[in-house]
Amino acid sequence: MRSPAEGGVETRDRPSRARRRPRRRVFVIANPAAGTLTARRLAHMITALESHGCSVRVHQTNRPGEAERLVAESDFGNVDAIAAAGGDGTFNEVLNGLPQAAPPLAVLPFGTVNVLAKEIGLKPSIDMVAHTVVFGNSRRISIGEANGRRFAVMASVGLDAMAVDNINVALKERLGRFAYVYEAFKQLAIGYSTTYQLCIEGSRQEARGVIVANGRRYAGHYITSPHADLEKPLLDVCHLKKTGRLTPALCFLSLLRGQFARRDDISITETSEFEILGPKNAPLQADGDVLCRLPATIRVLPRAVDLIFPVHS
Repeated sequence: MRSPAEGGVETRDRPSRARRRPRRRVFVIANPAAGTLTARRLAHMITALESHGCSVRVHQTNRPGEAERLVAESDFGNVDAIAAAGGDGTFNEVLNGLPQAAPPLAVLPFGTVNVLAKEIGLKPSIDMVAHTVVFGNSRRISIGEANGRRFAVMASVGLDAMAVDNINVALKERLGRFAYVYEAFKQLAIGYSTTYQLCIEGSRQEARGVIVANGRRYAGHYITSPHADLEKPLLDVCHLKKTGRLTPALCFLSLLRGQFARRDDISITETSEFEILGPKNAPLQADGDVLCRLPATIRVLPRAVDLIFPVHS
């Protein structure tokens, strides 16, 4: 296991504050299927933005993938910020459609978990979110990429990815994030025993699961890699060594107790690119949705995107 003094990035760029004027022209991409987004809450968000003098254009998506296509095809010459209203999946779609020259991205957290919002310290208060969009600090962050598909905070293969791939949508609507916990233990009960090969820095190791951390957080409140940082030009690869059949469940319980990174069967390595091999077409989930299928090549895209952080961060 990596100690705090090993392999860490000694310095990092200071937050960029080049954009000091308020962002007045905001393009909101809203996913009405997101966990906590209602017409009333969206209307309140638009009103809050307009109270800061914003001109707000809203597009509500009707199907998966629409946000990505919309962003890829839009002209943002008259836009100061693109705001993704929904969960981490909505932000992920916007991220994957984003052209190279684009205005900063903002998070409007209306999803089931909102990991990215928690990572940057953005509370789900409509007033705070609106103030952040208009006046927040724009910083260049690194993002991950798996088989050409981008992700913001984390990606993984293993028990959690299997749970995401098999989640019951109706159960998710009723239980929220706890539906994933239910599905994970269901996978264990039916005999989950998949192993993977992690090819990193010239070596190959077997693993029961891999979590790729671009940020510290996992599923909102939990920390996988204490030294991961959105502004760091490296990914933290958390490798669950191949041990007993119940190890994935024990690691999950350690995660809930805040002891995940201290386990002897967890190894954390910083890298810019690596491969994950395993059963063909096994799912790799990122930001809460299946992003691609194995085998996968994963790399970091340093300082690739402007993200709007709360003023206090």
